[in-house]
Amino acid sequence: GNPFTPLAPSYYDASADVFVPAAAAAPLSSRIDGFTQLDVRIDKTWIFETWRLKLYLELQNATNAANTEAVDYNYDYTERDDITGLPIIPSLGIRASF
Repeated sequence: GNPFTPLAPSYYDASADVFVPAAAAAPLSSRIDGFTQLDVRIDKTWIFETWRLKLYLELQNATNAANTEAVDYNYDYTERDDITGLPIIPSLGIRASF
C-alpha cells in the first residue's frame, strides 16, 4: 500500500482557530493495507472491407474489493478514516474505425 504519516491527536491553536496535528511517527513510516483489484475486459472485432467494428464489455474491480486508497482524519485529528475506492464499474462500448 501507499505510505503515509500517522498523526497524533492535535492541539487547538486559538489564535488561528484551527486544530494542528502532530506526527506520531517518522514521515511516511506507515503503509496503507495491501491493494487488490481484478479488471476484466472482453472484446470482439468484426472486420469489414473498409472498416472495423469493435464491441467490448469491461468490468473494473470485478471482485468488488473495498480497497483503502487514502487516509483522512476528522476535524481534530482524533479519529482516522480510511477512504476506499470505487465499487464494480461496468462499461459497455462500441467503436468503429475507418
